[in-house]
Amino acid sequence: RRTERAHVEWQLYQPVDRSEVRLLDRRGQPLPMSLIPTESEVSGRRLLVADLNVASLAAGDYVLEVTVGKGSLTERRYLAIRVIA
Repeated sequence: RRTERAHVEWQLYQPVDRSEVRLLDRRGQPLPMSLIPTESEVSGRRLLVADLNVASLAAGDYVLEVTVGKGSLTERRYLAIRVIA
């Protein structure tokens, strides 16, 4: 049984009041997987952290979409990942 997980960290350069991480398929469509981001601090660096259960994914290409914001400002970042058999 596969139990692989991916642990992903993004550095936060300023405080945020909302964050979201979504898993997208190769066409950019959201997949029904719950990813709950948390904030932590390591060596004085503020991080947004998410864990992805890779074992439940079929081989293929995916994108993690990270959205953070404060007030009326919103920023998105994308991280491409490939799952191989």
